[in-house]
Amino acid sequence: MSSELTNQTPDSTPSIERMKKMMFVAQMRASADRNQMGFIGGYMDEKTGEVFMQTNMDQELADFMLPELVPEIKKLKNDEAAS
Repeated sequence: MSSELTNQTPDSTPSIERMKKMMFVAQMRASADRNQMGFIGGYMDEKTGEVFMQTNMDQELADFMLPELVPEIKKLKNDEAAS
């Protein structure tokens, strides 16, 4: 019975390409942090349209600077809170 459940569990592991993009953004943010600089960075997946974003600034300021991404950012926050 446990093998049936295992077979039904979806694989939510990000692809290698997505992990590389996420790591690149994280490295840019770490560099900005080390140099005490503000940072907003990310990418949009060309296949799904999903947005990955990181910032070391106040979220309200980031939302003001990138208003077209506010709906996506809110969706990501809700998804993260649910998991």
